[in-house]
Amino acid sequence: MSCEDAGSSSIAEVERVPSSLPERDAISGVISSTTRSDENPPPINAQVLFHTIGPAYASPSCPTAIFYVETSGIILLGALTALCSLAYNNIFYVVSAKWMTDDAEKLAVFLGGEPYWIAVGAGTGIVVGVLKAYVFKFDQYKGFIELLQDLDVDVKDSFSMAVVGLVSLMGGASLGPESGLAGVGGLLGKISVKPMNALCQRALGSAAEADVCAETKRRKLLVLSACVSAFATMLPTPASSVMFCLELMGAAAFVTQGFLWTGSVVQLGLAGTVSNLVYTSLASYTYINVEATFPGYNHQSMKWKNIGVAVLFALCTPFCLVIPYFVFAGITKFSKVKLQAFLESKFGDKGRIVFMATLGGVIYGLIGYILPLTPGDGSYQMAIVIERGSEIESSVLVVSAYAKMLTYWVSAEYGFVGGIFHPILMISLLFGRMVINETALNETIGTALSFILLAAAFTPLPFSMFMLDLALFNLKASDQVSIFLAIVITHLMTTGVGFPQVFLSYAMSRGKKTEGNGSGGGEPGP
Repeated sequence: MSCEDAGSSSIAEVERVPSSLPERDAISGVISSTTRSDENPPPINAQVLFHTIGPAYASPSCPTAIFYVETSGIILLGALTALCSLAYNNIFYVVSAKWMTDDAEKLAVFLGGEPYWIAVGAGTGIVVGVLKAYVFKFDQYKGFIELLQDLDVDVKDSFSMAVVGLVSLMGGASLGPESGLAGVGGLLGKISVKPMNALCQRALGSAAEADVCAETKRRKLLVLSACVSAFATMLPTPASSVMFCLELMGAAAFVTQGFLWTGSVVQLGLAGTVSNLVYTSLASYTYINVEATFPGYNHQSMKWKNIGVAVLFALCTPFCLVIPYFVFAGITKFSKVKLQAFLESKFGDKGRIVFMATLGGVIYGLIGYILPLTPGDGSYQMAIVIERGSEIESSVLVVSAYAKMLTYWVSAEYGFVGGIFHPILMISLLFGRMVINETALNETIGTALSFILLAAAFTPLPFSMFMLDLALFNLKASDQVSIFLAIVITHLMTTGVGFPQVFLSYAMSRGKKTEGNGSGGGEPGP
């Protein structure tokens, strides 16, 4: 039986009537197809519990050396990833801070940007286009969501994704750092596979041949651990980084990869915790930071009023944010398909890649000049919107929210590299700040609700968004009820009724008709 067959058979074996217990290989942890029959089987509750908790993964009854060698390596990998992520985040943040503005007076008005931002966007587009067309020679790339689901990493692809993502972020593309961080994590995880396998084989000694299937799983475990470590430098807590990766990966993908639930979560938790501790020892906070700015535990909670507000926010989000978001997506995708067909006929693939990236840079640079809240991933302006949002005109906030949708999709579809997560947080925050200004709503609960509802509407991240809000805003227990209720309702009213699925199905059908002509944008969505 191959490693893949063993992984797929694990699901079928667990689903059998538990009068015959499947056995796990002591080294690989994969459930085998052989079962044992007992004349007096244990009570069914005990059998269910056995399957739920799995076999021991760190006790003397199994090869403890393997688990502890793996875990020690994962801890070191977490520390290394934190250092690389710190350098990565600081480079693009410091460079973008040189030309972006955090002046609240300029952010609060139309035309508050600088005219040279258009040149910055155009120049960034040229560099990105040349890197993709002539240096790294790629068009489409694997986004961080796809990487988490298959855990299959190519060193060259990860390196090129990290470099082009870094250039995109430095130049103000409306994308998040998730794809670049995933590239860094995937690269480090893949590099660590060979030395880790060698150490494990040495620890096994004469039993090294039995480690073949475990090597496949270990490669994926190291890539996943490195991704968790990378996101632990972005999200406020290690637990939220583990949950973020597991929810995006999906339970089915996690099981079919052959991972033991608790044992793997222990290792991922250690990776994320070490990464977070190393990062925050050198920098005061992780990349997303509003905790010190906006401590939620200081406000007076009004439970039932907050629940009413949460329900209204949740019901309005699909109509006010989700539908416009996908409308801008459709407009951008349609224009891209038409434009790239024309450009390829005139200039070929390479010319099309460079031209479209340059045009995309001009568009987001021009919009940034008119609406200075839109450039970049939003992290640079986020604190201003939270702290001094009352000084910004509501018209500027709402127009910036919708313009941010357009700049995200232009950046994603016209060839820049980055993620979806940060931009949709900023879009949601801008719109929510407008609502707070117009209604005199409590700032803590209003900001906490608006911050995550667009992401909660159509991404498979309910618990990640909940944990993100709790960590950032220090919410009281009574406030947590309204936050989670809003997440559930807005997801029900959006993904539950099938709106994103219809759009994505249509987009995929259009993609098949134009297969081979795609320019490969950023993370288009889950």
